[in-house]
Amino acid sequence: MKHRSQLVSGMGTGLLIRADASAATGLGHVLRCLALAQNWMDVGGRVFFLKNAGGESLDRRLREEGCHLLSLDAPPGGIDDAHITASVAEDLEVSWIVLDGYEFGDHYQGSLRSRGLRVVAVDDYGHAVVWPADVVLNQNVNAREELYLRRDARARLLLGPMYALLRREFTGRVRTPRDVPKTAHRLLITAGGSDPSDLTSLAMSALELSDDLGWEAVCLAGPTNPRYEHLVARARAMAFQIRVEKAATNIAPLMEWADLAISASGSTCYESAFLGLPALIVPVADNQTGIAAGLDAAGIGESMGPARSLTAERLAISLTELAHAQERRATMAERGRELVDGHGAERVVSMMMSLGRDSPPNV
Repeated sequence: MKHRSQLVSGMGTGLLIRADASAATGLGHVLRCLALAQNWMDVGGRVFFLKNAGGESLDRRLREEGCHLLSLDAPPGGIDDAHITASVAEDLEVSWIVLDGYEFGDHYQGSLRSRGLRVVAVDDYGHAVVWPADVVLNQNVNAREELYLRRDARARLLLGPMYALLRREFTGRVRTPRDVPKTAHRLLITAGGSDPSDLTSLAMSALELSDDLGWEAVCLAGPTNPRYEHLVARARAMAFQIRVEKAATNIAPLMEWADLAISASGSTCYESAFLGLPALIVPVADNQTGIAAGLDAAGIGESMGPARSLTAERLAISLTELAHAQERRATMAERGRELVDGHGAERVVSMMMSLGRDSPPNV
């Protein structure tokens, strides 16, 4: 990998990120793109987020990171959205556009490419029919080339956890060997920005069924979680130490504190793997099922199957078993740290810049 100070030579400075966050889509698309933004700014670039309005706390965080925010009022993924995005990119003279969202399919990508713009499409499961983008990025453990056979002949494929997009709150930490206690009793519950399946409540019920372990627990409630007040009230009534944190901006210390996690199978799984935190992994959307199975096969977590069919009783049994399985948790921690090394966003930015500002896009 090139030295970071060498990467800006000959390049434009602008990066436009098109991603949204809402109660329906969660925060994951924007937050993992923040990792790219941080690395782009580290080498002297400017970053612009173009997103639909909403999410005051998230917008504040992006501004605090040094990003410029632009509002877009158009149905995501439609013709108007693509036209506005292309026009903004041309006005700003950006080097690249990053698309992260399942609405940005082949027609959207193609419309940007037809105007001579470079495109990185971030994906999780092969949502587009064809892939006109210059670069396709799938950071997941189950990513495979077969998902992208119908792509531009010169498109770059960046597949697997070596490209996992981790923010500076994780990569800036010094990783030390994890202390794996004989019995786990500190639990982190993280179910995404909006928790549409109410995994947090299910996890609380599982804790009540296994309360003989003397749990200390922290529940992360995203800023778009509509049940925050209910979760706080329920936590106060529970017989063990548990608290609910809303819109936490630095969860790495909590992952280091915890012995075990119950986690939705989104990008958070790669963050916890990087820090060696074993997890019970619960797909909260159909497109997460393969990710959870892949993480299970890699030995860094245990997939519990879809949230819609998971019961508190079954979750409690698995939670108790894993809490007592010291050797298994130690193996999960070691494999997680091996799988995710924290240089994913750096690799992606290095590749984007290595293509050179003046080389023609794949049109």
